[in-house]
Amino acid sequence: MYRQDSIVDLTLKVSDLFIPNTDLWDKEKVRDTFTPEDAERVLKLKPLLSRPDSDVWGLTNHMGYTTQSNFKTFPWILWNLWKSRNELVFENSRTSPLSCVTKSVEEANIWFQVNGDSGDPVQTPAQPPPTSHQWERPPQDFLKCNIGSAWDHRYGLSGAGWLVRDHQGIAINHSRRAFIGSMSKREADLKSLHWVVESMVNMRLNNVILEASSIELRESLLEPHRFPQLQSLIANILLLLSRLVSWSLLHVQESRNRVSNAIAVSVTADLRKQSYVAAGGPSWLSHTILSEAQAM
Repeated sequence: MYRQDSIVDLTLKVSDLFIPNTDLWDKEKVRDTFTPEDAERVLKLKPLLSRPDSDVWGLTNHMGYTTQSNFKTFPWILWNLWKSRNELVFENSRTSPLSCVTKSVEEANIWFQVNGDSGDPVQTPAQPPPTSHQWERPPQDFLKCNIGSAWDHRYGLSGAGWLVRDHQGIAINHSRRAFIGSMSKREADLKSLHWVVESMVNMRLNNVILEASSIELRESLLEPHRFPQLQSLIANILLLLSRLVSWSLLHVQESRNRVSNAIAVSVTADLRKQSYVAAGGPSWLSHTILSEAQAM
């Protein structure tokens, strides 16, 4: 949070807080801008200008920001924080951090679209589950990858599955993998996500909408500090996500994730432990894939 007595510069960028021509923080400027607690947290960050950070900037409860996107969004975040502060002081009205950041991202994207910026769109915060109960096709020029996970607590066996479809609902690729040694459903779900994102990176797929229906997965990414034993795995997931171009990760209802969940369950229920990647979708789920493609 910025200091209440600081002057809010709407043109301020993250790069303005560095000592010129270096990757070192200007400590005086950082401490003049932020509260003591947040200033010390910022100063502990080790900026890597050659790649996006996996740490989150600001009071957000999502995992979608990178250094690159924050260079664009930072002025709008400051402005909306300032307005939220005034509303709290003068109107006793409190704005949630997620609402503040979501509005900032939307305003930043609109501004850059109107002014002809050709850069990548700013990543938006993780949103609540969409209200639709059916799988929905992605926009044109985007792919949708649904992520499934299943866990057998008796043996620590877990299964993961993913299915990539285009804007017409046509299955492009799918895959299945078995994991052993998962101590909890949360760990199994995170392993599944890590493997899926790694697969997207290795296949060089961009403009990907990732959808999962695991509550444990959503909690782990929104509040990683609650699960210290899994923070290394979570950090690796965020690092992999930063290597994708134009992505989003959404939590959806299970009814919108039927195919990938069925692929994952085949590991734990039918002991189909052989891992593979294949073109198209699984033949035994072709009817479901076709019906979902035709539903819209």
